[in-house]
Amino acid sequence: MPSTLNNLICNNNQLTSLPVFPDSIFTSINCNDNQLSSLPLIPVSLKYINCERNQLTSLPALHSSIIYLYLKNNLLTLLPTLPTSLKTLICDSNQLTSLPALPPQLESLGCSNNQLTSLPIIPSSLEGINCSNNPLLCFPDLNQLISLNFVNTQLNCFPGYGMLQVSIPPFLGFPICDLFNNNGCDVFWNIKGKTFFDADTNCTIGANELLFKNKKLNLYKNGVLDQQTFTNIYGDYYFDT
Repeated sequence: MPSTLNNLICNNNQLTSLPVFPDSIFTSINCNDNQLSSLPLIPVSLKYINCERNQLTSLPALHSSIIYLYLKNNLLTLLPTLPTSLKTLICDSNQLTSLPALPPQLESLGCSNNQLTSLPIIPSSLEGINCSNNPLLCFPDLNQLISLNFVNTQLNCFPGYGMLQVSIPPFLGFPICDLFNNNGCDVFWNIKGKTFFDADTNCTIGANELLFKNKKLNLYKNGVLDQQTFTNIYGDYYFDT
């Protein structure tokens, strides 16, 4: 490849291999829909990789410059250490049994249709996860997660509801994990409850009583503010203190 190459697009061919990548201003590669079983060494300048729908069984080391990584529909059983700069990771439909630590700037994760039984710690930057069609038993703390697809998993409780606004299936009906849950999942709370307008003042939520969503709650310790949280769309809240 010429040293002046900036972008490579070679989608939808019958390629079984690629030549050595240039190590100058080379920033992106699109090689999806081929028959590649491996990739050359990744240059330090590369920021975008799309190699979906190939036959990759492994990846070379990933440099810290990479921001977008699309790996869907390959034969990967393991991912290398993920670069701290990564914002998007799409690795659906592989043969992964685990994921490496998620980078602190990651915003989107697609890992459906694998063999994952657990997920790493979710960074506060992560906004959406599709982890459907995995044998997941437990989930880490949701942190600031906004959307989640967990269709066809073995999850039957969650550590909390966090900031979730969209879930498939709906979170309604899935309890927050108690101390002695069936799958032995970690618990990230020791105070939890539900906020609502108690119209009949009987201290029990009725079928027609209004739930208070997105309400800020303060927890004080010895008169000093210790923690703050917000209720979710169902009025649920919890503290880990």
